[in-house]
Amino acid sequence: LRLVGGRDNCTGRVEVFYNHEWGTVCDDNWDMNDAMVVCRQLGCGMAVSAPGSAHFGWGSYRIWLDDVNCNGTETDLSECKTKSWGVHNCHHGEDAGVVCLGLSRRDAVHAASLGVLSLQLSTICVSCPWSSLQCAAPQTRFPIRQMSESLLPLLRNLFTVTIMISPKAEKTSSTDLRLVSGPNRCAGRVEVLHKEQWGTVCDDTWDLHDATVVCQQLGCGRAQSAPTGAHFGQGSGPIWLDDVSCIGTEDALSQCRSRPWGQNNCNHGEDASVVCSGISKTSKLRLVGGRDNCTGRVEVFYNHEWGTVCDDNWDMNDAMVVCRQLGCGMAVSAPGSAHFGWGSYRIWLDDVNCNGTETDLSECKTKSWGVHNCHHGEDAGVVCLGLSRRDAVHAASLGVLSLQLSTICVSCPWSSLQCAAPQTRFPIRQMSEKTSSTDLRLVSGPNRCAGRVEVLHKEQWGTVCDDTWDLHDATVVCQQLGCGRAQSAPTGAHFGQGSGPIWLDDVSCVGTEDALSQCRSRPWGQNNCNHGEDASVVCSG
Repeated sequence: LRLVGGRDNCTGRVEVFYNHEWGTVCDDNWDMNDAMVVCRQLGCGMAVSAPGSAHFGWGSYRIWLDDVNCNGTETDLSECKTKSWGVHNCHHGEDAGVVCLGLSRRDAVHAASLGVLSLQLSTICVSCPWSSLQCAAPQTRFPIRQMSESLLPLLRNLFTVTIMISPKAEKTSSTDLRLVSGPNRCAGRVEVLHKEQWGTVCDDTWDLHDATVVCQQLGCGRAQSAPTGAHFGQGSGPIWLDDVSCIGTEDALSQCRSRPWGQNNCNHGEDASVVCSGISKTSKLRLVGGRDNCTGRVEVFYNHEWGTVCDDNWDMNDAMVVCRQLGCGMAVSAPGSAHFGWGSYRIWLDDVNCNGTETDLSECKTKSWGVHNCHHGEDAGVVCLGLSRRDAVHAASLGVLSLQLSTICVSCPWSSLQCAAPQTRFPIRQMSEKTSSTDLRLVSGPNRCAGRVEVLHKEQWGTVCDDTWDLHDATVVCQQLGCGRAQSAPTGAHFGQGSGPIWLDDVSCVGTEDALSQCRSRPWGQNNCNHGEDASVVCSG
């Protein structure tokens, strides 16, 4: 597997090698679940987006795969459901692409273990404070994606780290963009502010994806059209942008691919325009039963009553919209099966089908309000990162962003800044525990990838109780150990009884976690089990 046509090996057109020949993947049904598997397989960290329509250029080889359908927990694209090799109804204009974070969690955790992790624009520099460490140099560099895409997952994955952000990091907001000469502020000719001067955008390659980003940045609802040919009249300033190509999920037009500022082959007769639906009437939405307001069971308010959402067809695209609407940053997972407990109100929504670019859950396709075939055991949930990109960029603009356990503290170096206090705090989600395969093992089985599950806690190995133990939990174990996919999750001390403490009970994984310790469970050591209930796992190897 490889990514081609992007700016690094973690971004680009997806290509697979089969029968001694490279080929592409068709974008039919291509989504974030598929992208998550690609990024995981390549060791490229979290998936950021899953662009289609040959976003990274047309391939020239065979089209090997079509209708790929991953659930997001696979470790290899070949494990996903798909048509047979070479069977498709596509052309290369439908080649699928992927944008990954570009820094694997393993490298990030390793970097943190070395000392101080400082982020300056697009490079991570890891200082090596002890000469005995085997560092490539006194300062080891890991290339990463642009700051705004890389900061949030790093905050989530590293728990003792100081991040130094250059004050020159670009800060984008609705004040850098406007629509003019239209009937209202949400329709008109697109103009952007650069070098303190307003200018227009050329309509070469201008489409609804680009318009979606404009409408979202301006808080103007969804994009209705993307008129070209100076539809709202010709501008008079410089033409700042040309060949703009947005995916549709960016937070600002300046984050989309384009020619460099001011480089174009256009005239003002080609000025791009946008018509948005107008200021959206955001539906009331909340997350309940989690540890903060960015994690929990999804509930919506309709007809003066709160109700839940059924998990039929619930996936990461839907979760992305929920997190965006709540200002909770990126979506981490989309658990179903009442993962955060059964609701007690009405079930308002079923068969929700978002494409991931909407700004409000009410914009997604769904059955009519209150029409469903579900019960509360199917209530949908969401886990968001818990820090919006806007807060992160704002923090960067202030100066130094330091991360200490579960609080971001933003120092205000200039007294003229209007800070709430000399140090303003932004609450974020709890930093995930640093874990590795050395904290987990499978014993008494035929090989290292099958056996009784044992975890290391307080320097002592212990077992896991099989209460609620299932294939989702086994999937996380196999993934953490690098043992392929989970084949079964035996219970009842299938590989014999352990002899140490029983460390975990009522484990409930979504299946996308990186370590068993990240799954929900009772507190360490609290259980109502005996070793006749020790949990086991059999992985593919």
